[in-house]
Amino acid sequence: MAKIPTFLLGLTRRQGEHQVPGFRFPRSHVQITDYRGTLVMSLQRDCIVLAKALDNYVCLWYKDGSSDFKSIVFRQKMQELAKVICSDDIVRCHRSYIVNLEYVKIIRPYRKSYRMDIGLPGVDYVPVSAAFISKFAENGK
Repeated sequence: MAKIPTFLLGLTRRQGEHQVPGFRFPRSHVQITDYRGTLVMSLQRDCIVLAKALDNYVCLWYKDGSSDFKSIVFRQKMQELAKVICSDDIVRCHRSYIVNLEYVKIIRPYRKSYRMDIGLPGVDYVPVSAAFISKFAENGK
C-alpha cells in the first residue's frame, strides 16, 4: 500500500478544500457545493430565499446580514442542491425552483396550479407545478 503524504491528509478528494480537524459547522448552517464538490458557500438555512435552475447552473438568492438580497450563480444540478437545502420550510415547488416558505408573501391560483410572490427584485413570480402542490398541503400553506 502506498504511503499518503502528510500534507494530503487534511484534504478530501470530494470537497477539495482543506478540512480543519474537529471543526463542524452548526446544524443551522448548510454547506453548498458545486458539481465537483468544492465548497461554494456556507450559510444559515433561514437565510436561503430562492433557488432557480438555469440549465446546468443554479442561481441562489439569499439574505445577507443586512436587509439586502444577494445572489450567486454556480454550476450544480437542481436535484443535488435540493438534497442539501430542502427541509420543512425550504421546499421544491417546480422542477426549476426551490423556495423558502418563510419569504412567500402571497400564493395565487393560476390555471391548474399556483404562483407565489416573494418580493425579490427581478423575480415576478415563482410557479408551483401540479406535481408539487401536495408539498404545500403538507406544510400548511
